[in-house]
Amino acid sequence: MQVNADAGRVAIAFDRPEALAAYTGDTLFDLDDEHEDTALLGTGFALRLVRNIARELGGTLAITPEAVTVELPAMVTKSLEQAR
Repeated sequence: MQVNADAGRVAIAFDRPEALAAYTGDTLFDLDDEHEDTALLGTGFALRLVRNIARELGGTLAITPEAVTVELPAMVTKSLEQAR
C-alpha cells in the first residue's frame, strides 16, 4: 500500500488482487451479477460503493492492471476537542 499527498489531494494505492486480474474495465463493477449464488454485497458492490463515495467527495477510483487507487481531496482540519 502507498499513500501520497500532493497539491491538496491524497491518493491511496494498493496492488490489484490476482483474483481480479481476469476482469477488465467496468466488468469489475458487475462481478456480483455473474452467479446467482454470490453474496448480495460482494466485490462488485464494494467497488461501486467506493467509486460513488469517491465521486461524491470530489475524488476518483482508478483501477489499472497493476493497482487500485483511491484519490480524494485533502482536508485540513482544526484540532478537534472532545465535545462537552
